Amino acid sequence: MKRLTEKDDWSPDYAESDSEHRIDGIEEFYRTNENIRELWDRVLLPRLRDCGARTAVEIGSAPGQNLIELANGLGITPFGIEYTEEGAELNRRLFARHGIGADHVLCDDFFSPALDSRLGTFDIALSFGFVEHFDDPVPVIRRQLEFCRVGGYVIIIIPDLRGIYYVWNAVFNARVIETHNTTMMRNDSFFKMCEGIASLEVIFKGSIGTFEYGLLTHAGKFIPRAGISLVRRISPAIRAFDRHVLARLGLGQSPYLVVIGKRVG
Repeated sequence: MKRLTEKDDWSPDYAESDSEHRIDGIEEFYRTNENIRELWDRVLLPRLRDCGARTAVEIGSAPGQNLIELANGLGITPFGIEYTEEGAELNRRLFARHGIGADHVLCDDFFSPALDSRLGTFDIALSFGFVEHFDDPVPVIRRQLEFCRVGGYVIIIIPDLRGIYYVWNAVFNARVIETHNTTMMRNDSFFKMCEGIASLEVIFKGSIGTFEYGLLTHAGKFIPRAGISLVRRISPAIRAFDRHVLARLGLGQSPYLVVIGKRVG
């Protein structure tokens, strides 16, 4: 199993973790983004509302807003495991806004034996954009599952970098393609991968959302950055076209692939 990213791929993303403006932007995005709201309000929370969960952990937890969604929606106590110190600090600052202590964010490697004492102790184990950063995601998914108690739930969400997302990033920011296992996004491979894990009972799988400009990146280049700015302004029209035309032709540009499962052994 090989990691497709280095710490240097993540640290610059979180380098401004002391910026309250940055946290404001994260919270605003989660409040207003149509795809994020569909993911949480129509897919995840309704399926977990009666699961009796009291604790949840997110693997690769920065910036921390996914755990806030779970805390607000289910009343759970959240914990994060974050690989980079910059990301962990951002997560702690966001948690502090919600009265959650800094000790609820652990800065460590997900595979570190130091975390083994936490295995089997959480009701929910979540990852959002994590498992696809490995050449073989199956051991990663198994490790995530082990953080759950038997009878607990896993939520695994990955970006669906097919279609326009693949083409755009391959042209303007190839590092995105290099650091993502795009093979697992093809032909239901991700779903079949999860269904093949003996101790994981898949209770939901699906592609969620419509066109998402946030999956288009620019690596600081002027032309793609200007293009993204334009796409952002007209994204409501693009999403309507995606939903009513492309999706009906089997060409929809859903941004997320989602699996919810239960640990059965």
